[in-house]
Amino acid sequence: MEAAGDQRRARGVPPVELLYNTEDDSHRSIAVAIQALWRRELGVEVHLRGEELKVMLDDVREGRFQIARGMWIGDFNHPHTFLETFRSSSPQNPTGWSDEAFDKALEQAAGAVDPGESARLYLDAERIAVRGTARIPIFFPGGTTLVKPWVKGYHGSSQAIDLVRWIWMDPAFREHPDNTPASEPLELPPPGRLTLP
Repeated sequence: MEAAGDQRRARGVPPVELLYNTEDDSHRSIAVAIQALWRRELGVEVHLRGEELKVMLDDVREGRFQIARGMWIGDFNHPHTFLETFRSSSPQNPTGWSDEAFDKALEQAAGAVDPGESARLYLDAERIAVRGTARIPIFFPGGTTLVKPWVKGYHGSSQAIDLVRWIWMDPAFREHPDNTPASEPLELPPPGRLTLP
């Protein structure tokens, strides 16, 4: 890499191939954006290879790719849901990256009883993963939900799965400005003891 002004440009890097799934048009749009950005900002040529999801997953599982685009949405609000995807034996880790120190740190974090100690151990595991893995975060999807003021008990989730049993309509919403749910939503524990599969 050579510095060119305030940008970094690769010199002599052969073209690379980016594998993505063709499940919907947004995946191709993201792949095209990566292709354009890497060409402009890094000087790296990216060839795109789009495949049906099942074929792509087979190719990734068998290691038939240079760079593969993937995604993950947290199942629950806990660091383990993301860090588990880096564990050596995790089926959600198709990269082949493995680190014994990471696996040990993740196991210790999941087994720690004290939430503060657990959070510190998860942070240690995260540092190992960031230093060692070949994953590049590209974007973080977001969304907006509008809820009428008479709809009470709405609590959004990371996967946009909203359970209606917690939602109720309050005809006297002007007198009750709080958002008390009809039944309490499931609260997951803070970092602390977890059982690894």
